[in-house]
Amino acid sequence: LVNSTLMSMGVASTDLVDTQREFAADITKSGANVDQVFDDITSNTAVVSKYFSGNTEELKRAAIQANKLGMSIADMAGVAEQLLDFENSLAAQFEFQALTGKNINFDLARQLALQGDIAGATQEVLNQVGSIHEFNQLDFMAKQKLAEATGMSVEQLGKSLALQEKLPGMTEAQAAAAERLGLSQAEIMNMQKE
Repeated sequence: LVNSTLMSMGVASTDLVDTQREFAADITKSGANVDQVFDDITSNTAVVSKYFSGNTEELKRAAIQANKLGMSIADMAGVAEQLLDFENSLAAQFEFQALTGKNINFDLARQLALQGDIAGATQEVLNQVGSIHEFNQLDFMAKQKLAEATGMSVEQLGKSLALQEKLPGMTEAQAAAAERLGLSQAEIMNMQKE
């Protein structure tokens, strides 16, 4: 199935084996799970064709980033699409700011989404949200408005922020192992390196 997805992106049949091998090597080097990344790519062919039209390097980068954040390519596409639903996203963003007094600016994330950089848009959203500790201090309504503004669920936001917080102190292999466990935000935050 990966081969058919790559072929639909314009990879020549003579280059499929080398391209797939290169993908697997780069995914392994990143610490992401090869099978999960390939499953994500093949499960989301519509998103792949919409956002990556022939750019296999960008697809690889986005799929690896999605895996490391506990998301899928489709989740990242959902973030981009919600950001580009300007009226609803901006309304939720302003409601969040009114509830919390915290200023957030998703303009760069929206610009990246317009350019089709769904991985960059998702990362910029997480950068604007802040740390998992800041997120956990928000009340339910503020978390809900933030989720509406970003196109992520409250659970996705928490899990992605928790993974992002834990990843710097972990080796790539440990981070990949943690992601494969499918843990909740609380379980990730309580996790030890062992």
